[in-house]
Amino acid sequence: MRDPRIDFFRGLAIYMIFVDHVSGDPLAKLTFHMLGFSDAAELFVFISGLACGIAYSRVFARHGFSVLTLSIIKRAGRIYLYYVLSSVAMILLVITAMTYMELPNTFGVTSDQPLPAISSAVFLLSPPHLSGILVLYIILTLIIVPALLVSRGQTRNLTLAVSGMAWLACQFFSDYTAPLTHHLFLNPVAWQFLFAIGVTLGIERESKQPLWPNLLRLRWAVRVAWAVVLGAFFYRIIVANSGFNVASWKMDHAIANTMKENLSPLRLVHFLGVALLVAVYFRQDSPLLNWTIAKSLITTGMHSLEVFSLCVVLTVMVNIVVLASGPSLGDRLIIDSIVFVLFAITAAALEHRRAVALR
Repeated sequence: MRDPRIDFFRGLAIYMIFVDHVSGDPLAKLTFHMLGFSDAAELFVFISGLACGIAYSRVFARHGFSVLTLSIIKRAGRIYLYYVLSSVAMILLVITAMTYMELPNTFGVTSDQPLPAISSAVFLLSPPHLSGILVLYIILTLIIVPALLVSRGQTRNLTLAVSGMAWLACQFFSDYTAPLTHHLFLNPVAWQFLFAIGVTLGIERESKQPLWPNLLRLRWAVRVAWAVVLGAFFYRIIVANSGFNVASWKMDHAIANTMKENLSPLRLVHFLGVALLVAVYFRQDSPLLNWTIAKSLITTGMHSLEVFSLCVVLTVMVNIVVLASGPSLGDRLIIDSIVFVLFAITAAALEHRRAVALR
């Protein structure tokens, strides 16, 4: 049975990624990162891992390793295709804006000539920052998913522990993984741990003795999660209020970027605390999931790859408009609304096409 919460949050993450990556977007004050230290990137990676764990554990149980391998390769190829399409569109938009509008921001495009920039993206030499998360997703799908699926019991726990040690090493020896970080922005050696946690929980959800319900019954874990989440939220409130003399508490922008690149313990613990509380209090049968907006988000999450690729292109397009014309607050809200409608229409069209194909 499909859990609508997974698609709901995957769809919500795409909307928040768009808002968080548009320069000065007024809606950015309402997105997940305002709750504390983590943001929509953690949500997207974790939910993707959770969905992979559920989907591929079913494939493995029903058809065995050979079909699993074929399914993972096909999925990676499909992600690569959408990565290329979104990257090419993004590069052409940026280079056109650089040429005719003297745009100062390159959005991670490494050349002002189309062919070198496109070839660097296609051959994964210099993935653009926005679409680079799809490259990260390809790597994680090809390596983490089969590694956790083929291992069982204590072996799976050991595999997850190795994943955790790799993440921990990045916190102390980040200089050694700096080339990967500069290449993809998000360090895959660090971020694979969050993806692996998601995959493990997805696999356990399909098992006869799932881990997650047992964890939810631990009251101390819920109390710790509340303490972490509320502490992070109050920190946000305090440092954002100019009435408090807490300048020394504020994080330097470079430090914040490094924390995100290497998935710092602060970000990881905060996100896992939020995830635990959501699992406890936001049930699968929640009436909220029947709201019209929620259904639209669920449909978006069901077609997250396609809509995220569109999100990459529209993010660049809107940033170009913002940098070139400096629209008013009202105009920016109208632009956001148009983009959100395009997301919803695209997801609905894809779902209609799939429904027709299944008849």
